[in-house]
Amino acid sequence: MIFLFFILFFLISLTSSAENPIRIHLDTDQKPVNLVGDLFTIDRIIPLETTPDNLIGTISKLQIKNDTMYIFSRKTVMLFRITGEYIGSLGKIGNGPGEMVLPTDFSVHPNGVQIAMLDNVKEELFFYNNNGKFIFSQKTGLSYIAHFTWYKPDVFIFSSNFKSQGEKNFSVYLSDLKKNNSRGFLNFDPSINGIFLMNHCQYSQYRSDQFITRDFDNTVYKLGSGDIPAPYINITFNSGTIQKEDLLRFSGKPYDFIDWKHKNKMCDLGNFNEFDRYYAITYFKGNLKHTQIISKKTGTHYKINHSANLSDPISEFLPVWAYKDYLIMVAEPFVLKQKIKQIPPTIKTKLGKNYETLLKIANQVNDEDNPLIIFLAYNDDK
Repeated sequence: MIFLFFILFFLISLTSSAENPIRIHLDTDQKPVNLVGDLFTIDRIIPLETTPDNLIGTISKLQIKNDTMYIFSRKTVMLFRITGEYIGSLGKIGNGPGEMVLPTDFSVHPNGVQIAMLDNVKEELFFYNNNGKFIFSQKTGLSYIAHFTWYKPDVFIFSSNFKSQGEKNFSVYLSDLKKNNSRGFLNFDPSINGIFLMNHCQYSQYRSDQFITRDFDNTVYKLGSGDIPAPYINITFNSGTIQKEDLLRFSGKPYDFIDWKHKNKMCDLGNFNEFDRYYAITYFKGNLKHTQIISKKTGTHYKINHSANLSDPISEFLPVWAYKDYLIMVAEPFVLKQKIKQIPPTIKTKLGKNYETLLKIANQVNDEDNPLIIFLAYNDDK
């Protein structure tokens, strides 16, 4: 009876409104799953075509629209077909017309017809078509912007890096560039204005819902009526919650704050993604990255450690990007090939089909090839 009451309580808590957001408590001391393969099956692996002109470094962002993958690396957006063939790249560095000084982010038009890149120095958006041709650029009207997303055909969401815009102290701005109109939301205390180096918001979508998370705020916001952000999920940790007083104490001392955060294993919300059957919440405890998978059906929490676990070749490669109902991870070929060699026989058996899939692709790629894009499908709830 007690167990049934707990499940009923959890399912009721998943009904969210602005006045009653979903409540999710994360136990950071929870024992992680033995293998990510216990939760996910590798649906497919896409090797990105490698040419002398498209060598990829660290992938800082990936979007998929209309069977095209858009990958941000080395201050450039590279386009690949969903099957891995290289299409081209866009973004030119320089001070001339149509050139950027410091591109920090990109986003794809909701219908996939254009790509916008943000120059953090020029405070300007640069627009391209899918053939890589530069179309035009436009000032954002905002300062210190490092990250953004293309929300609606004429509307963008910009993060403010906790920097005041004149007398305005908002974390995010919704901007209609055609109307030259910006609205600010999620106010922050001006006493913490600009005290950190690169604070920014994270954006994710589920169906037609647009979500926003920001640093040092354990609330997931959803754009509701009138495109106004409202609390959708409140996340709590069992320990290590960063308070406003902590931010003020380290004002002007970002590196001291990072050292303190790591040493004291403080928790900070990272990415949030919602899927048909589960939530994926990534957070940092100290300098370690973790993801919790939460079943919508049962309320069960599954913790994943992102570490160089020799027995699990998947966990180390798992950033949390989302596409439809898939989690996306990126694997460097030379790392995957090394890890495959180190897996104990008993773990190979437990990995089953996932191991066979990884082994097959590891034997097909070279160490110096571009990364592999891996699509993970959630297994049925146990």
